Amino acid sequence: MAPRIGLYFPYVHIRDAAWVKATALYWPALARVAGADYPVHDSDTVRALADGLDFIRQVSPGPAAEAIAPHFIRVIREHHAELHRYFGVSPDDIDESDPSDPQWRPVNRYGRPGEVWRPRDERTSLVEVHWEEFAPTLRQALLDSELGLNTRRPTLLSGDEEYDWMSVDPKFAWVYKMALTDELSRRHGLTPITDNPASQQQVHDWDQARIAAELFDHRPPGRARYRRSPC
Repeated sequence: MAPRIGLYFPYVHIRDAAWVKATALYWPALARVAGADYPVHDSDTVRALADGLDFIRQVSPGPAAEAIAPHFIRVIREHHAELHRYFGVSPDDIDESDPSDPQWRPVNRYGRPGEVWRPRDERTSLVEVHWEEFAPTLRQALLDSELGLNTRRPTLLSGDEEYDWMSVDPKFAWVYKMALTDELSRRHGLTPITDNPASQQQVHDWDQARIAAELFDHRPPGRARYRRSPC
């Protein structure tokens, strides 16, 4: 029987040094989702575990991202008007913080399970997901439907080198990250684990129906309640 390997989610950078040290005592390795071009800026603890013990592994999102893209594209096509009403994006929404900085945003930056829809003027800002985490077809669908923006800029530690990010609504990012984690864990035989307890029980069985249900807060399109997010 192959050893269990954990799949860290929903982030790339591990935020809790004590958590990852404890994880290394019980798991043979910890995978994380990062494309070849992702600008990783790890803490000393994570670098020691990755370089010295080969504990941290990189998993490409490519095939899994391709597999889940049709689910999201169908949801976008079927409910474009309602999705744009709540998750539509504008350049004015972009946060100029460094999207690769481990301290960039609090741990709930992708939203919380059960977070309801809220009018766009109650949204604080967009968040960035790395360009490589989306299949090309879904990237184009997000751009065409004005649910995503291509943001190209350097990070705090990359000098003049620029990277591509997809800026989306925080809740849309959270739903996408959960679906991607679900697909990756099944394809690679990984066990999703996280230092964000609110997400731990939310990672399984992400199909088209659940994607739509979570985005619409389990209510039919057009019947979302208008109240402020609990974040």
